Amino acid sequence: MAMGAGMNAGEEDRLLLARVADAVRLASQRARYIGFLDPRGSMLARGQLKRLGFENYLFWGGYDGAERVYAGLFPEYEVPSAQGFPFDAVGIRWKAGEITHRDVLGSLLALGIERRAVGDIVIEATSCTAFIDQAVLPFVVQSLQKVGGAGVVCAQADAGGLVRHDTFREIRDTVASPRLDCVMAALLNLSRGDAAELIGSGLVAVNYEVCSKPAQPVAEGAAVSARGYGRFLIERLGPETKKGRLGFLAKKYL
Repeated sequence: MAMGAGMNAGEEDRLLLARVADAVRLASQRARYIGFLDPRGSMLARGQLKRLGFENYLFWGGYDGAERVYAGLFPEYEVPSAQGFPFDAVGIRWKAGEITHRDVLGSLLALGIERRAVGDIVIEATSCTAFIDQAVLPFVVQSLQKVGGAGVVCAQADAGGLVRHDTFREIRDTVASPRLDCVMAALLNLSRGDAAELIGSGLVAVNYEVCSKPAQPVAEGAAVSARGYGRFLIERLGPETKKGRLGFLAKKYL
């Protein structure tokens, strides 16, 4: 079963914290690694390491500034190094056409691999670099032949000098207040009631922390995500319009 299938956010968090605790217990013998974590998972893992008093670790995603990172825990006598992390970069190339991050991720998951086996996917004009767990990398290189309807060629790649280029779509609107339900309604084109229901279901995170309170205020600069809808960055809340609403500007990660 893929990571997260049939589990709610709380269950996923508890499973991750247990995996970190197990890795801490075993890391006295040799390095232990925890598969790719999103920013929230990384934050939870760091908090657990701090609570357990474990300091000899490294988070690494294959290049500077990576969003999804592996956690490496090392014996106290070993200097943490990126060299032994069990994932590699894969270059995916196509001849022409626009292929998005979502296209690539969808095609990878359609092969049956787990989300935690896939790190960052950095898109260029007619190619991308994806970071893949070594356990499934040969299968991916052999099996991934199409992405978004386009034929692709895959091979291991050198990620040296890689730079992340995020792309966004702007969302402009007005909101009644900076409450989370108002903000999510604007972001997702939902009614305020539907947005509140989504929040109450534990499917919305603010700055990588699940928030189930519709009245929670959202600040400018906040990172917001909704499971199944994507990730957003709140650029501006204000100024107030003549009708007493707040001007609203956000960016959706593509």
